[in-house]
Amino acid sequence: MELTEAQKKLAEYAKEIGINGISLEELIRSHRELRARNGRSHEEIAEEMNKARKCAAEQTARDLTERGFVSIDRLKQMTFGEISEMIENAD
Repeated sequence: MELTEAQKKLAEYAKEIGINGISLEELIRSHRELRARNGRSHEEIAEEMNKARKCAAEQTARDLTERGFVSIDRLKQMTFGEISEMIENAD
């Protein structure tokens, strides 16, 4: 009995991963399991990145408030008197 092209590919893949043989059903089930695991890990990564972004934004807001940083745009709008007063009142 001659093997079909699909059967040959399955046999080659089984050899490649170090097992005696694999059926199409086993390959599909394995692929589904890997996709399910990968989907969860992507969700976990996205959640972790969102938490990190939120934390960075909160830290930046605290730094700006506590350290008295002024944006370039704000400085452009201020008069020399306002800038002098701001420097004089700085800690």
